[in-house]
Amino acid sequence: MDSYRQARTRSLIQIRGLVQKSGILKALRIEAGDDLQSPEGREKAAQLLGFLTDALKNTTLCEEEIQRWEQRGVKHLRLPSEE
Repeated sequence: MDSYRQARTRSLIQIRGLVQKSGILKALRIEAGDDLQSPEGREKAAQLLGFLTDALKNTTLCEEEIQRWEQRGVKHLRLPSEE
């Protein structure tokens, strides 16, 4: 596996962990092992994608908002704030 693919895989695994930690997967009843590409899983995939696209559409992407998200994320990750 080349370094790009390894880095991409690592990022995808980390993103999945963050999405799970956020509670979105639990709210949408998406379980580890669910195949979101199967006919049965496509409904859950559509719900998740709909949620994410609505969240992005209804958000003002500005530096202040991004900083607020970072502050909230630090609290949820229980990381020391870097000042």
